Amino acid sequence: MILFLDASALVKLYLEESGSSAMRDMFEARRFSGRFYISDYVGLEVFVRLHKHKRSASRQGRRAFQHGLRQFETHRARNFNVLALERHLLLDAEVLATRFTDSGAGTLDLIHLASAFQVQRNVPDEKLVFVAADRKLRHVAQRAGFRTFDPEQERPEDLARISDNAWSTGG
Repeated sequence: MILFLDASALVKLYLEESGSSAMRDMFEARRFSGRFYISDYVGLEVFVRLHKHKRSASRQGRRAFQHGLRQFETHRARNFNVLALERHLLLDAEVLATRFTDSGAGTLDLIHLASAFQVQRNVPDEKLVFVAADRKLRHVAQRAGFRTFDPEQERPEDLARISDNAWSTGG
């Protein structure tokens, strides 16, 4: 199983929010080591969210921001498989925009979904789980055929119980 992380879920590793404990548990679980995928744009979104948090934070919050930013930079370099954004991903996102025109999905959501499809093509023998806290994005990912995981509603052990025979979309 491989895990494509959206910024809505990933940022929970670095800011204390609903779902942070599930993301920490997932990140620390040995069975998921080396299984995390993000795109360059997911990384950029997390970076921007951390900086926005810094602007509104107290002095103590700014120290937490610095710690979170260092952690993210370390994780991005050591723990995440980072998919570079290439022209074909934008073209794939355009196809998805047409396919899911009724979903209300935003530009970055469609780029993330196209990125997840690219990861799945790169690792075809593994099931991909789309990890997102964003309800609308999870719904589009489910419609696209991905199993989803919501760290605000589910626990990492829920993923461990999924076998190849029981694999289905939904979250």
